[in-house]
Amino acid sequence: MIVKSKKEIDILKKSGQILARVLARLEREIRPGVYAADLDKLAESEIKKAGAEPSFKNYHEGKELPFPASICLSVNDEIVHGIPNEKPTILQEG
Repeated sequence: MIVKSKKEIDILKKSGQILARVLARLEREIRPGVYAADLDKLAESEIKKAGAEPSFKNYHEGKELPFPASICLSVNDEIVHGIPNEKPTILQEG
């Protein structure tokens, strides 16, 4: 078992609070007609406004291409870890 230090716990707590605020902001904006890429831009802006960096964006291992977005957004039958910029996904009712 790995025991976190108080400093590490404080960092995790702050990160969780930032994430909660970003998700709440996205929740207010999600509606039919919104582009997935616009939600990604909003999330990145909110993350940076909080003094943080998106953990997904540019993440890669080895020779893999870096992940190009700040969030993963998959709709219905799309594969998990959908990339909001990959195609113009417009959210629809349901």
